[in-house]
Amino acid sequence: CFVNVCEFDAALSPSCHPKGCLHTTQGECEAEAGCTWTPLQTPLPSGPPATLVEYCVVPRCDLPTMTQCENDPYCQWDDAKVTCEEAPCPKHVNEILCDQDPKCHWSAAKSPAMCVPTECSLRDKQGTCESDKKCMWMPIAPAYCAEAGCEQYNKSPNDKCGCIQDPDCSWVTDTSGGGGSQCVKMTYSACPDLDVAFVLDGSGSM
Repeated sequence: CFVNVCEFDAALSPSCHPKGCLHTTQGECEAEAGCTWTPLQTPLPSGPPATLVEYCVVPRCDLPTMTQCENDPYCQWDDAKVTCEEAPCPKHVNEILCDQDPKCHWSAAKSPAMCVPTECSLRDKQGTCESDKKCMWMPIAPAYCAEAGCEQYNKSPNDKCGCIQDPDCSWVTDTSGGGGSQCVKMTYSACPDLDVAFVLDGSGSM
């Protein structure tokens, strides 16, 4: 059964049947209380990659308790509003969209793979964010806690060994005379001023 679109009832035939909010247009859907128009990833066990289809559905996260809400990976509990809401990361239905959101990352820990919040993004207070070396506080509004990446090894005291052991990072020494060293993402570790060399083949006649 498609999540939100169908429900399973062994007493009925077919067992998987449509559940509320059966409107086929966005206007009709949003006009009915308790319904929402949303893009859902169609699960296809074989064949072409999953596709994105819009449906009129009963909101998945319309859950009454914090426990029910937190047990659903597509939902998150809002303490201020005392309500269960849709989590933002699972709305990214593919890895490309997920990786474009700094608060999310693509996880294959469970099947099917899905977009989930980064560990740091769950720390919504500056103090709890900065207490974890793997995280860094981004003060630009709206402020949030981000993954520090290689930058975590530059926090005092510098962790050269940790940087070298991280396959995504590289420890570089300042050769300009400043005397400083830092850990950088491997992609940028080999970016000095451009040097161009010409190789001439002298084995044949010119």
